[in-house]
Amino acid sequence: MSNYLSGAEAPFGAQIFARIQEAVLATARAQLAGRRLLEVEGPYGLGQRTLAGPDRDLGEESKAGEAVARLKAAAVFPLPMIESTFELGVREIAAFQQGQSPFQLAPAVQAAAAAARAEDGLIFWGSEAAGLKGLANHPGTQSLQLGDWDSLGEPVEDIIKAVALLEAKGLLGPYALALAPSRFDVLFRRYQEAALLQIQHVREIVTGGLVKAAALEQGGLLVAVGSYYASIVLGQDMKLGFIGPRDTAYEFVIFESLAARVQLPEAVVVLR
Repeated sequence: MSNYLSGAEAPFGAQIFARIQEAVLATARAQLAGRRLLEVEGPYGLGQRTLAGPDRDLGEESKAGEAVARLKAAAVFPLPMIESTFELGVREIAAFQQGQSPFQLAPAVQAAAAAARAEDGLIFWGSEAAGLKGLANHPGTQSLQLGDWDSLGEPVEDIIKAVALLEAKGLLGPYALALAPSRFDVLFRRYQEAALLQIQHVREIVTGGLVKAAALEQGGLLVAVGSYYASIVLGQDMKLGFIGPRDTAYEFVIFESLAARVQLPEAVVVLR
């Protein structure tokens, strides 16, 4: 990344670069669900490519008389890099600088949305190629089969059942909840006997956050809030870089590095 210039060094000036970066980060923030569900650790820097967990016994030992030496090593997991490139035309930037037309930022916005989808995919599902698991497929998590959410009150009953699973493990909250869009939207149905939406009831239970997660096609996740249970580890936080001129356009890149770290899998309930 050392060849990516900062906004101050871009030929069109820092003000234009800041405008592009603002659009990129605003788009990403509006899309991202994982960061509203889990606490974030870091960023630790672009050069942080891996992160070590606690030492674990490797099951190997050596003996000398009655003395025993055991071999231990830390589990290490990668922080994958996400990159999304886009181009903005030289003439478009020049026209904006001269006040002749509004700024056309569609390529930047689309690239930011793609990067956000990649980030949430990594948080919720991990990466098989990188050997990483996400929240939804991590071994050791708890699970709950959901009922018929077309029936008023059933969503709240299911969430209470999921909370009970966490409480049985000594995890007394606060809790955060991520739902697939189809499940999230159901919560806006109003109880017949009271002027109360189901989502208002749910928010009284999950005080740590309630998010719609496009990375989840169905069901959801209830998690106990706290980085000691599960967190997002950032190497490089999302950033805009200027690569340089390319034919009659300027090329940019959105980049970041991160992974989900689940330290206590039983603090996650997968809602199926």
